[in-house]
Amino acid sequence: MSASSTRDATLRQAQLIAAIELFLIPGLEMMTTRQVAEYYNVSLSAVHNLYSRNKTEIDSDGTESVTTRDIRLTHCERAKYSGVAGSTKFIMPSGGEFLLNNRRTRVFPKRAILRIGMLLRDSEVAKEVRTQLLNTFEHATVAQRISACHVLERVKELFLIPGLEMMTTRQVAEYYEVGQNVIRILYMRNKQEIDNDGVTGQNVRDFLALHDVTAKNLHGKRRVSIGEITFDLPNSGTINLFSKRAILRIGMLLRDSEVAKEVRTQLLNTFEHATDAQRISTCHYSSLQGTYSGESIPSIT
Repeated sequence: MSASSTRDATLRQAQLIAAIELFLIPGLEMMTTRQVAEYYNVSLSAVHNLYSRNKTEIDSDGTESVTTRDIRLTHCERAKYSGVAGSTKFIMPSGGEFLLNNRRTRVFPKRAILRIGMLLRDSEVAKEVRTQLLNTFEHATVAQRISACHVLERVKELFLIPGLEMMTTRQVAEYYEVGQNVIRILYMRNKQEIDNDGVTGQNVRDFLALHDVTAKNLHGKRRVSIGEITFDLPNSGTINLFSKRAILRIGMLLRDSEVAKEVRTQLLNTFEHATDAQRISTCHYSSLQGTYSGESIPSIT
């Protein structure tokens, strides 16, 4: 890849989260469900369904249910507005405009939008948002960030295989307190994305020989001890080993796990405490100007 191509790819990636600012309702600094769907380039029903399934978690980030009257009186007093087929069109003094349904509308602050990006599958924008969040933690200074490992340990004690600093599928499942099949299915559905963070496939016999360990046969599996860590392996076949970064990404995607919910909260806390310079995704680019106007935003793909 040429230097110019690398630069352009970096700019496209870096402006993803910054582009959220273009969608936020001026004065309210939030997005409607429709705007969130447009940002992530998914259907409105995809966001509705995800919110319904994770309502308590997402609401903890500060969502609100508002009416057009609420917006007019508290956030857009200087705006002009007119009725448009069951909605109200707001025209801001800056020239930007947006539509709100006349019924109660759910609006999401930036933190909730990022959490939705963690949970949302089948969205290329959401995948890149997850990557940018992980990059932020890795580029923050020691004094300001909780490292990927510490984020996990802060939630729950972490047992990584000594020398490898990785976990097997079984260990990841035990950490997040879900079944192994849940992790296997999630990994297969998001294999390419998770593999980018560091996943190694290794034959069980090769693993035992490479690390010069003995295993105790126990009811169809092998119990292995390396240092102070004890874990189980299948008798044969291939095992997947996940890096700390991959374990974090799994925590972003994993639903129905209280441990994963807390991991997402810790990741968001770390992001919010990073400086602008450390948040690669919040760098300023001249192509990102003004507020969302209901028109096409600059390309972010």
